Amino acid sequence: MPVNLDELKKTVPMWLAAESRLKGMSKRGVEYDFLCAWHNDTTQSFQIYQEDDGTWLGHCQACGVTKNIFQLIQDVDKVTFKEAIKIVQNLISDPGWEAKKAAADAVFQRTLKQKQETITLPVEAFSSYAQALQNSPIGLSWLKGRGITPETADVFNLGYVQKPLPTVVPTNHPWHDKGWILFPEVRDGRIISIKYRSVMGKKVPHV
Repeated sequence: MPVNLDELKKTVPMWLAAESRLKGMSKRGVEYDFLCAWHNDTTQSFQIYQEDDGTWLGHCQACGVTKNIFQLIQDVDKVTFKEAIKIVQNLISDPGWEAKKAAADAVFQRTLKQKQETITLPVEAFSSYAQALQNSPIGLSWLKGRGITPETADVFNLGYVQKPLPTVVPTNHPWHDKGWILFPEVRDGRIISIKYRSVMGKKVPHV
């Protein structure tokens, strides 16, 4: 019987595969943060989330890498894509699988009912985004067109991300993966909100 990969991407919570393969797991709302395995990460930049159609994905806000569950296993375990598929199939054939999935779904539903949590970050945790801006030709070009020098951007802790999480900018937004400048609001050395402005056009509401 052919393997329905799209269905597995939706059925198997990706964080269950990531928790034993990636470091620094923490839960934030309905998302899961990890240290990214694809660059020298120190700020849990790799975020696992569900897209609108239920597909689980992981995306690094610092280096821009995006992985599905098969690609994550393939890269971290250093196996072939076919072997990664087999690992996921073995995962769901485990007798305890349904209990694990039910527990994960229950946590997900409880989180949706909770009030949104207000999260602040130390400015230092934003350094990877600031560095991403300094390394982005399109980001620096956007700044130059508005009379903002790289030095000024550094002073005000401006950052860059190729594509925000879908909870910030929906994946059906025409500019979702075209690049975004981040404008953090800092109080007492901590970031309390971030405004996103697309390098393609107008800004979207802050988070």
